[in-house]
Amino acid sequence: MNILKLSFLAFFFCLSNNLFATIDPSIQLKETSENVLNILYSNSQDTEKEIIEYLSKEYNLDIIIRRTLGRNWNKIEEGHRAKIVKLIKQLVLLAYLDGMSGKSKPEIEFSNTRYISSKRAEVPTTLYIDNKPIVLVYRLGLVQGKWEILDIVIENISIVITYRKQFDAFFTNNSSKDLVKKLETLLTDENLDQSLPL
Repeated sequence: MNILKLSFLAFFFCLSNNLFATIDPSIQLKETSENVLNILYSNSQDTEKEIIEYLSKEYNLDIIIRRTLGRNWNKIEEGHRAKIVKLIKQLVLLAYLDGMSGKSKPEIEFSNTRYISSKRAEVPTTLYIDNKPIVLVYRLGLVQGKWEILDIVIENISIVITYRKQFDAFFTNNSSKDLVKKLETLLTDENLDQSLPL
């Protein structure tokens, strides 16, 4: 009886994963984008923390960070890895917040999802900030039955490739300890959105 129950549980677990995998990834992306903007314009006392916590529930942000670091991940000391991932999340979010400061709430138009394969998809969007259109393409992949963000292409510029080149150059003459110091220094930069690429 126990084996039969386990078989049914395994079947329904796989079935639910397969059903979830067939859901258009733009659905979650739309909801997530709208909720992030709502938090951003809610006049919360701790916007940064709320957005990071919310995004971390919706997507595994470590995936896009690991892809950005590429082979440099192996050059980072074990004791520095969690710290570096956390600092990168903070930097990207702060740059976003600085870039949006003083601007009206943007509108986002989502185009139809383009399926590259059964496990890869792209969701083209147009972000209107103060009526200025910015074209973004979210590249997503199925990871353990769930759509995750693999890259974001802004006006034909890949965030993953752009930052990876910078990390490649940095690690030519620097260590992971140096990277921690560099990231911590950037966090205190008053013009953070201009200090980082994109």
